[in-house]
Amino acid sequence: MSLTGLLGATGAQPAAADSLPDSLWFDASASAAFTVQNGRFSDGLGREVVLRGYNVSGETKLEENSGLPFASVADARKSATALRTLGGGNSVRFLLSWAHAEPVRGQVDTAYLAAATAQMRAFLDAGIRVFPDFHQDLYSRYLFNSGSWYTGDGAPEWAVDAGDYPAESCGICLFWGRTSRRTGR
Repeated sequence: MSLTGLLGATGAQPAAADSLPDSLWFDASASAAFTVQNGRFSDGLGREVVLRGYNVSGETKLEENSGLPFASVADARKSATALRTLGGGNSVRFLLSWAHAEPVRGQVDTAYLAAATAQMRAFLDAGIRVFPDFHQDLYSRYLFNSGSWYTGDGAPEWAVDAGDYPAESCGICLFWGRTSRRTGR
């Protein structure tokens, strides 16, 4: 469930994007730099930055959004507004999919990266720092039967085909009742 869905279910309504204040918590000097000093994040004025962050979004793991956290930039904007105004968020871990970024070995899908960048921009525009993360669960969806209700995500099919994976390379998946489609290896 997305944050906006959760907030809607509890009766809270996210603020409209146009209701964000003109001046966010940082000014131009403070936001000009984001560095590490003495083991701490610091802004452009040398002040310590405390991150209040969220994971965005588990939907990257699902095919219906083509490996993107949100169905659209508008959805990303709504979530960014809710995180900022209702949750006080100032950072997100933004999940990306290797399988979508490089579906063919050595060929980067620039359209996927442009779409991901547009969604990240929605958070940046709301004053939220974005930390991109090429995420994976169970290495790859291509290790499992196509009919499995859980398929993993991460590595593209070509990377799995290039590997020499055992028939069941998940270990704990045996207890989840899933079987690998790679049983012929």
